[in-house]
Amino acid sequence: MTDTTTRLYVPALGGIYASLLPLAEWLLRGGLGLILFVHGLQKFFGWVGGAGMGGFIGLLEKFGYPMPTLLGYLLAALELVGGFLLVIGFLTRPVAFLMVVFMLFAVHYTGSAGGHWFIWFRGGMEYALLIGFVSFYILINGAGPWSVDQKQAKEF
Repeated sequence: MTDTTTRLYVPALGGIYASLLPLAEWLLRGGLGLILFVHGLQKFFGWVGGAGMGGFIGLLEKFGYPMPTLLGYLLAALELVGGFLLVIGFLTRPVAFLMVVFMLFAVHYTGSAGGHWFIWFRGGMEYALLIGFVSFYILINGAGPWSVDQKQAKEF
C-alpha cells in the first residue's frame, strides 16, 4: 500500500484523515442503521409518521410484489432488526447484503412507479440508490474497528 499522504495537496492532513477514519466508518454504518431502524418502527408500529403494516403491505400489493404480507413482515423486520445490528456492528455484512438486494428491488419499483424517475419525494429512486450504495460499501468494507464484528474471532 502506498503512502496516501504524498497524494494529498496538504500532506499534514493525512494523519488527521487516518485518525478520523474509524469515526467516519462508524458514523456511516451507525447512521444507516439508525435510518433503517426508524423505518422499521414506521412499518411495524406506524410510529414517526409511518403507515404501519397495513399501509406498507398495501404499498407492496400496489407495486405487484408476490406474497405482500409475508414480504412486508420480512422487510420490516430487516429494517428494524437489521438497523439495530448495523448500529452495533454485528452480522454487518449479511445485513448489508440483504439491504443491497432489497434496494435493488426498491430501485426497480420506485423507478417504474409512475412518479419522477429519480427524485425521491416524487416517487423516484434517489433514496433507494443511496441506501443501496452505502449498504454495498459496508458489505465490501465490513463493520470497521468500532463494532461487535471486529471483536469476534471471525466475521463474514
